[in-house]
Amino acid sequence: HVSIPIDYNIVDMEYDKALNRMAELRQQMFDLVGYVFSPTKKQDKIDALQRMGITFTSFTDSGEIELDKSVLKYIDHPLANMLVEYSKIEKFFGTYLKNLKSFRTIYPDGIKIEYKTTTVATGRFSCGKSKGNPYFAPLNMQNQPKQELFKYVHEDEQLGYIVNMEREGAIGKMKVKVGIRDAFVAPEGYVFLNADYAGQELRCMANLSNEPIF
Repeated sequence: HVSIPIDYNIVDMEYDKALNRMAELRQQMFDLVGYVFSPTKKQDKIDALQRMGITFTSFTDSGEIELDKSVLKYIDHPLANMLVEYSKIEKFFGTYLKNLKSFRTIYPDGIKIEYKTTTVATGRFSCGKSKGNPYFAPLNMQNQPKQELFKYVHEDEQLGYIVNMEREGAIGKMKVKVGIRDAFVAPEGYVFLNADYAGQELRCMANLSNEPIF
């Protein structure tokens, strides 16, 4: 197995950015509501939203107020918007960033990833460390969050074309991948190849059923 280098400077940058944004959101929510509360506890969120005049209309079978992400995103209020953003960042921070940051001392020269081809019923690859096997890093490379933004293309007298974040005067735009995926670096002499089966299950069904049209 070839080790995959990790750019821990990018990990640190994303880690600090998430921490800072969560701190900003907490302070903004506390200022809006007028007191300190936990943006991760359901009852605290309910109390804060009710203080803002929000009336809840979605309930569980047992009569409790429903307040998951699917409910919050339909509440038209700045506090609800901030709670949705906070929850998203906190999940990203706890699920991915803390794990990757801990790799610095364990895997300073890179990580080895285990791919399995026989553990998923559909025949797709799965990725993750087997229990009791310290050789591979406990990381699923297949579910690292994909973050994208648009950059704008401008004409330049010296270079021909340049790409930046300025929208005004642009002759085109392009989608650019950013964020934590940039921390994974292809080893020297290698490149990352992204491949996926398109509609694998449907194609298998069509083949097995001798479907002539699919």
